[in-house]
Amino acid sequence: MKEIHYAKEEFFMKNSSHNIEFTHEMLINALENNNNHIMNMCLHSRNLINEMSGLITDFELLKNHCYNWKDPSSRIPTIEEFIWQLTSNRNFEFSLKLTSELQMPICKKKTFGMSVDLISHSGAVLDSSFKLDLLCELYTSENPPKRLTEGKAGKKPLAGNTKAELSWNQRKNCHSAHFKLRANEVSSHYRNGWFFLVITAGKDYGLDIKPLIIDNFNVKAKQYYPLIDLYKVN
Repeated sequence: MKEIHYAKEEFFMKNSSHNIEFTHEMLINALENNNNHIMNMCLHSRNLINEMSGLITDFELLKNHCYNWKDPSSRIPTIEEFIWQLTSNRNFEFSLKLTSELQMPICKKKTFGMSVDLISHSGAVLDSSFKLDLLCELYTSENPPKRLTEGKAGKKPLAGNTKAELSWNQRKNCHSAHFKLRANEVSSHYRNGWFFLVITAGKDYGLDIKPLIIDNFNVKAKQYYPLIDLYKVN
């Protein structure tokens, strides 16, 4: 009887061990299958997201196209188009170039500086005694851009020395000017949320000088710290 009892225990232990190994193997296979299923679902979801992103992009392009067709003023002109609107000229002897980095966005009522040099394209050389006035102004980002002469609160949109003298700079060996300005208007209060910053030369000097136009000129109500961009000097 004892031998039979031991045989039954031995048989039970062998089968139990086999069952545990079998169950462990099944669990591993189930987990692997489940992981594969999850990975396939993630891949499928990613593909759907990419397709949706493409559809959204196409929709935005179509929407902008429809808006531009219905309302030409909704299309913002390029810098070159804006220069043409200002001057009706495409061939310039000289141009104005920004030679200092302009930190964006600008904080309202906080002073910022800009340096501008006169660049000759025709090889013409101006006498070192030559001087002229440059004017800095803000324009709205619409079509056509509108010059801001008065802000929402009745103040000038730009304060400081909005008029600067372009004169010979011995250190730079060229004609240059420097502006110190303060913006009194927050750009988000206007259409498209940014301004054109435009620097032009007086027309009384008989020179064809290409204006300096900076687009995406953003003015915030408070100091802005993260992700600061610099308007790079070419």
